[in-house]
Amino acid sequence: PHMHLIDSIRFDHQVATMMYSIKAIVTMTLLAAFSSIEAVTGSLQVFILAGQSNMEGQAQMGVPGATDNVNGSLAWLAKNNPKDFGFAVTDGNWTVRNDVFVWTNENGSVDANVSSQGSFGNLSTGYGCKGQGPYKGHQIGPEYGFGFTIGDALKDQVLLVKTAWGGKTLAVDFRSPTAVKKRGGSVGFYYTRMLADVRQALQDLPVLFPAYDASEGYEIAGFLWDQGWNDGCSVEESQDYEKNMADFIVDIRQVQWGNESTSRNPKLPVSIPVSSFGGLGTCNNPSNECHQPDRRHWVVAAQFAVANDTKHPELGSVAARDPGPFYVPVCPAELLAQSCHNKTSGAPGQERWSPADMIYHWNQNAYTYWNIGRLGAVGMLSVLPTTN
Repeated sequence: PHMHLIDSIRFDHQVATMMYSIKAIVTMTLLAAFSSIEAVTGSLQVFILAGQSNMEGQAQMGVPGATDNVNGSLAWLAKNNPKDFGFAVTDGNWTVRNDVFVWTNENGSVDANVSSQGSFGNLSTGYGCKGQGPYKGHQIGPEYGFGFTIGDALKDQVLLVKTAWGGKTLAVDFRSPTAVKKRGGSVGFYYTRMLADVRQALQDLPVLFPAYDASEGYEIAGFLWDQGWNDGCSVEESQDYEKNMADFIVDIRQVQWGNESTSRNPKLPVSIPVSSFGGLGTCNNPSNECHQPDRRHWVVAAQFAVANDTKHPELGSVAARDPGPFYVPVCPAELLAQSCHNKTSGAPGQERWSPADMIYHWNQNAYTYWNIGRLGAVGMLSVLPTTN
């Protein structure tokens, strides 16, 4: 009741102080500002989120109401584009949802070991890299846009269980058993760790989330994957990405995540916001690593391929969406990143458009990360069996 879903609209995002406009025709969930969100009863829909540093979450939040928030931070967007991002702040603080919950494996560091050391609570900001949850963390990741969009679309309560570690490959670190059986190697340490973290979080549900109703139970509803940069740094690993991704999907669908009724779903919905950094490897700063366009293209092509029922009829229920159109450069094309100011001060036209010169982290732009999560949710909704 607090949200409005408007399909097939023209989203004309013009920000005068950024000196640029982003225009796209998209299917967009517009979230109106609200003062409170009532809890929803029903079975708990669990979505597993996994990947490397972009799934950890690198977008800068800023501070609501502050005058020095950097361009492209969430607080800056809430102030300068309240129509589309005003929902993020309520009464001067970050909005907290009472119908969507989050558990992530990090809490103040990038290597929490057990669920009790992770961050958990209601969906808000602060579940990005190093976690810590509402009002404590400093970054957001795809869980933010994904959680808001999925939470608006589903009538049941939602839990996001996120496990992510920076600098990891699908070829080695997340290598799955089927890939090992077919092509050798060893099961990836972080593949095994992902399973352990999710299982522990589900086991601890009654303690971590007192509102969880065990009598209603939970369902493993879908899997969101955001990973691909490190495989794209290797010719061999980027060329093998499609095979490794297909095997990974087969294997996670055979996992017993929690109780027996929630396990081994051969059609578990999978959604992939593809790794089209900077619009498939283009950028304004030629010294950046985005000069590896062939490898980036191979990874993106592989991610789209596993979502193609003709190429992979054995999979099905896989969606891929491209966040590339929502990439925001660090600076205008005619300026190098080093010559741009980091805030709204400075000569007109020389302000940074994004908080950081990190194409591999989408320049830490909250607009981009919001759309990565949103597109992940749009893809997920397209393959969920109960969603029209």
